[in-house]
Amino acid sequence: MKRFFISTVLIVTLMMASILTPDFNINNASSPNEASAAVVNPIKSSTPTLKAVSRTATTVTLTAGNVSKATGYQIYRAASANGTYKYIGKTTSGAYKDSGLTSTAGYSYKARAYKKISGESYYSKTSSALEVPRTLSKTAAITASSTTAKTVTLAWSGISGAQKYNVYRAASQSGSYKYIATTTGTSYTDKSLTAGKTYYYKVRGMKTAKNVKYYSVYSDIASAKVKGSTATATPTPTGTSDDTNYDSSFASQVLKLVNEERAKAGASPLSISQELVAPANKRAKEIKQSFSHTRPDGTAWSTVLTEYNVRVNAAGENIAYGYNTPEKVMNAWMNSPGHRANILSTNFNHIGIGVYEVSGTVYCSQLFSD
Repeated sequence: MKRFFISTVLIVTLMMASILTPDFNINNASSPNEASAAVVNPIKSSTPTLKAVSRTATTVTLTAGNVSKATGYQIYRAASANGTYKYIGKTTSGAYKDSGLTSTAGYSYKARAYKKISGESYYSKTSSALEVPRTLSKTAAITASSTTAKTVTLAWSGISGAQKYNVYRAASQSGSYKYIATTTGTSYTDKSLTAGKTYYYKVRGMKTAKNVKYYSVYSDIASAKVKGSTATATPTPTGTSDDTNYDSSFASQVLKLVNEERAKAGASPLSISQELVAPANKRAKEIKQSFSHTRPDGTAWSTVLTEYNVRVNAAGENIAYGYNTPEKVMNAWMNSPGHRANILSTNFNHIGIGVYEVSGTVYCSQLFSD
């Protein structure tokens, strides 16, 4: 009678341990399948497969499977492959999303299948460790502008390792951002919009590695009010029409080429400063009137920074016209010692790029700051 009583207490104890502490260290725990000797464990020799599907700034999506008679799968996480794995949840469908993560940290996962028989749980072998590294970083800068009716043009700085960029739009700053496009470049023009309405945008980079999709942290929010009508022609001093256009894709490509040259010289990349974009565009327009570092009103080029309330400790300017591709204008600047010095200067960390097109001629400016 005592033997029966002791055996019963042991069975109850093992069952309670399985129910109350599912987050045991699976590296060291022995299988609780001996809780009932009357039933043979049908999945004891099976090992589940565990794969990562996607990695965002705050989530990892996994799939567990390959155990045919399993009721579901338990998922465990550690900070590294050899770390202590703790139980984080289970899935009966095989799909599991781990949330609340940090974009700058990597994680490691394991899984094991379980089978429910008459209220008892039976377990498979544990999968090998699946390591999921940190995800892509956030883009340093994003700008939005509307130069024609029904369109908004976005431009952003590239993200190291990104293969594509997803663009998202909302009707208000705190609204729901919906995916609208994917592009391999660092600019995008959103079309068929409502004149006079303001739109808000976010961008995030992505890449695919070993069949896992990695998404960067979302960019800051950029907004633009769509122009109420198509830009009208502005008279020139000679009386001919002045057909103007700001090409943000041109500016974005110039930024890419600038940072390629800085990388060759061992200098850190420049990031777009939204504070410098507007004065740079103003200077691009002004050099059509007077191609000089002296402004049309007779003041120095640097007064444009004061005009736009931009405060810097160090600044520089490059200007050019007649070079109608980003490659041509950059080639001209890089072959000029003074322009090249500005582009490669380690005193500068930020840049604003102005582009002004008039009847097929491109006027371009670069403003640099610390």
